[in-house]
Amino acid sequence: MMRILSRPDHTERRSRFAQGGFTLIELLIVMSLIAVVYALALPSLARLTTDGQLDRATNRLHAELRAARAQALLEGRAVALDVAAGMAGSDISVIVKQLPAGVAGARAEIAKDQQVTFFPDGSATGRQIIMSADGSQRRLDLDWLTGKVSLATQ
Repeated sequence: MMRILSRPDHTERRSRFAQGGFTLIELLIVMSLIAVVYALALPSLARLTTDGQLDRATNRLHAELRAARAQALLEGRAVALDVAAGMAGSDISVIVKQLPAGVAGARAEIAKDQQVTFFPDGSATGRQIIMSADGSQRRLDLDWLTGKVSLATQ
């Protein structure tokens, strides 16, 4: 018995290879769409980075203030901390406002110095510390009577 094998003609072979990949135009379109999405997402990613840096700086300052209060209580002496000293060279600006002792709802004045002092009894100079970078803000409140440092929600 004799078998007859059919040979594919050139058009059939060409269409089989053409279905296996992408054309140059399709690749260029996909790459341009990726570039557009990247360009749109880049400002959001930069914002996330700035917010992360601001959060880390705020948490670090919060921990330093609590440690200074603990040191004042343990050693029985006043401990002063310069709030803006650790922010030199960063994009984060710090504003320290002085809160009047015992006056609720009073307007806070900008403090002449950037220092916070904790006293041996646990009390402190009443301050409101506002940290900001690229439009984002974080606020730390320092109670003058108890010396408690709280991270304000905004």
